[in-house]
Amino acid sequence: MPTRQISNGNVTVWWVTSIATPASPTPAEINAGINLSAAIAWNNFELGSTGSADVDDRSIVDAGNSVSRGFPDFGATLDFFREANMADTASIYQQAFTLFKTPGIYGYLVVRYGQALPTAVAAAGEYVSVYYVQTDVFSDDTEGDDSVKFEVTYLPQGVLFEHTLVKTAVVPISAPTTLSLATNGAIGKLKITVSGKDVTSGATYTVSDPTKAISKGNGIIQRVAAGTGVTVTVSHPAATGSSTAVTLTMP
Repeated sequence: MPTRQISNGNVTVWWVTSIATPASPTPAEINAGINLSAAIAWNNFELGSTGSADVDDRSIVDAGNSVSRGFPDFGATLDFFREANMADTASIYQQAFTLFKTPGIYGYLVVRYGQALPTAVAAAGEYVSVYYVQTDVFSDDTEGDDSVKFEVTYLPQGVLFEHTLVKTAVVPISAPTTLSLATNGAIGKLKITVSGKDVTSGATYTVSDPTKAISKGNGIIQRVAAGTGVTVTVSHPAATGSSTAVTLTMP
């Protein structure tokens, strides 16, 4: 099920039409979008990852039970307050309605949880989640004594980066300089940071000699055989400096 967050008042949602690197949007890209936060009702707020779909699309020559993973999946449904004065085009409520009343609009929902007030602009080094979506049809919600709202469902478009970093200024990636793996099969764990923020799960790891060691993702490196001069190159899109190399000690 999509993630349901507990409100503490510090939730910000932007609608952004263009992001060059969704894995690490820049402050300028996010702040060029529309801050929708004040128009969004907490009721029915759903925005988060779900289990990826399985793709069972085989030819008659494929091996039995050959099922592959689909694109990263997520759910996105937002309720927006309606503007009482439809002529008030400057109102964020009317802006949201004008923006999402037509289906088939592509863009990014960028969400920041618990780090700043919704009125604060996006800043370098903050954690955000980025979802690429297409708008579906909207429906009015006029039941009961609640405020009049309209609900928009967003169709996931396969681009999802949860808890990634807003791109920092000129800051290199930080990683240990060495990692010791004493025996074949031994596993070591790297912790990677950018501007003091943990980005281990979102970093990319490339081993110089896969016959000696392999990356299992999320900072985990496993020794295959003894070797010298083997390095792991670590990079992350939020780091504006060059990638860094970790030397593996594997006698």
